Amino acid sequence: MLQAAGDTLEYLYDYGDGWDLGIVVESVREAGEGDAPARATGGSRAAPPEDCGGLRDEEDLKTLLEDPAFFDVAALDLELWSGTTMLTVPEDDVVPALLVEPLTLVGRARAGQDLMDRALLLGAPLALLPDSAVESALRALTWFLDRAGAEGGLPLTGAGYLRPADVEAASAVLPQMADWIGMNDREVHAVPLQMFRTSLQRAGILRKHKGALLLPRRARAYYRAGNVRELFLGSLVPSRYETEELAQVVLLTYVATMKPGLPLPMVEIARVLTAIIGPSESGPVTAGEILDLPAWHLLANTGTVTSRLSERGFCFSPEATSLAREALTR
Repeated sequence: MLQAAGDTLEYLYDYGDGWDLGIVVESVREAGEGDAPARATGGSRAAPPEDCGGLRDEEDLKTLLEDPAFFDVAALDLELWSGTTMLTVPEDDVVPALLVEPLTLVGRARAGQDLMDRALLLGAPLALLPDSAVESALRALTWFLDRAGAEGGLPLTGAGYLRPADVEAASAVLPQMADWIGMNDREVHAVPLQMFRTSLQRAGILRKHKGALLLPRRARAYYRAGNVRELFLGSLVPSRYETEELAQVVLLTYVATMKPGLPLPMVEIARVLTAIIGPSESGPVTAGEILDLPAWHLLANTGTVTSRLSERGFCFSPEATSLAREALTR
């Protein structure tokens, strides 16, 4: 809206307090490569406190401020950098292209600022995991690919479950089964394994056909080419933006920007998703719905378990964090 010297913008903020703001363009210069979308160069006097009642009594207002003359350029600069792109639809040269859609949908909701801050963190250079580390991190996925890709696929019981011997073998390589307190001789008892297997099917990595698990055409092509990494990354980030797929992109953003070993802020993620996709008939998005996403189980079973199940909570491995970020930014 402001493009040339002399352009002005008037803005009324907070109808209750009634702050009249005015911006005047004094000069225009070319932006340099890598410049922030907006930058504070100076200023004077502190901003009035939020919900202070407006400028009805300037003397009383001064008593609310520790130092009325103080102006924090660095703090303002940080706000401009983290929030200015939310004034318009964010472009994929500022945030990863996959996040443009969810950021647009969340708009100026309070939850959107946290998502934007995390999206901006993804712009930093990424050191990719070496192939050897990825191969080790995806051992649970590879176990299913090897068997479903064999002649006849991975056979199931008449009731549609993994056979007992396969349950025990898969449990030995599945991170979430490392300290599972239940039995692991029946798939119905091995809940983490059952959730992982069904997530592979929902992600299009496996398909059930005539009493066996097989590889769909896409998965088979990547598997035969020895490119399990690309298969995994493409399965984390779906190609269509439907409700579940939007939710998975948001989940990936939080996994990719959390320090490994620290629990995800589930309440905040649920708040963001509610702002994006809206509440259902039963109410706002819940942590349980997030835990039901296929990407959750794919990432939770990536990498090495470094603590007991009771201590891990909603934490992910360093390998899962790195691959989530790679999936969003590639």
